[in-house]
Amino acid sequence: MTTELDAASVPTNDEKNIATVTHLGGTVFSFIPALIVWLLKKTTALTSAIKQKRR
Repeated sequence: MTTELDAASVPTNDEKNIATVTHLGGTVFSFIPALIVWLLKKTTALTSAIKQKRR
């Protein structure tokens, strides 16, 4: 079975790096790095989800 992935579902290198730093930072600083990334990225994720729904 082959499934086609659209470009929005494949994480970019920047997103992969942010995820890595967040997870590694969480081992040292508890939940603070994840909270910071969530606060910064929540509007971006909402905006992209709304744009996908419009298509």
